[in-house]
Amino acid sequence: MLEAALQGRDRVTLDIDASAVHAKKKTARRTCKGKRGCTPMIGHIAETGQVVKSGLRKGSVPPAARNREFFERCSEALPEGARAAWQPMPLDDGAFSETGSAARTVHAMAGTPEAFCLAVQGKAVDRPGQE
Repeated sequence: MLEAALQGRDRVTLDIDASAVHAKKKTARRTCKGKRGCTPMIGHIAETGQVVKSGLRKGSVPPAARNREFFERCSEALPEGARAAWQPMPLDDGAFSETGSAARTVHAMAGTPEAFCLAVQGKAVDRPGQE
């Protein structure tokens, strides 16, 4: 279904976000909003709205916890040939960084009157045990 929804796109904006879901269950932990519940992670393609991956987490897990791992699982779930739309990061001298990258997308948050441009930059890091 993802492949059909992408209609041949080879680059997509992969948007991941945690949401607080409140529950009355006695075993539910308190979320960052102070109420009992869980904080599911949802990864979707911004251009199509298609959900790529989701994961249920305890309410006590901070929204920013393990985002890299979740992003990687979302990237792996993309159809063959599709990848997140990261671009080489330009440097002050006009050259491009060999380890840094950036992506931009339009984003809107609940309770805000207008959408805005969200720019994200990343940096390649060495991970022990991987080549």
